[in-house]
Amino acid sequence: KVERHMVDGDYIIFNRQPSLHKMSMMGHRAKVMPFSTLRFNLAVTAPYNADFDGDEMNLHLAQSHETRAEIKHMMLNPRQLVSPQGNKPVMGVVQDSLLATAKYTKRDTFLEKDIAMNLLMWLPVWDGQLPVPCIL
Repeated sequence: KVERHMVDGDYIIFNRQPSLHKMSMMGHRAKVMPFSTLRFNLAVTAPYNADFDGDEMNLHLAQSHETRAEIKHMMLNPRQLVSPQGNKPVMGVVQDSLLATAKYTKRDTFLEKDIAMNLLMWLPVWDGQLPVPCIL
């Protein structure tokens, strides 16, 4: 019997077995998309040792308020950034994000106004004002 279907924003636990360390099971916020595949940000692939060659992952949906609270406050992936084993980060910027960061921070890179506006609209604290252009 299905009590309710998963909706955007639900707290879920993602797991890849064998669960050899704490970060083999991490909490995420769900974003329901079409098709029967599980997708997640490339930055969190390292703790799962996911290499996209047919990896099997498990998804567990929180079914009680207690479980949702545990996922939110203890298991969400931003709270799992540092490994307890080596006290080092286990996640980081990879592939396209890393390349874009390197490209946009070069001295001779200039953005068109529409691209700058599209990037700035994702900032949660942006006041709507475009920064003054600076040519060095």
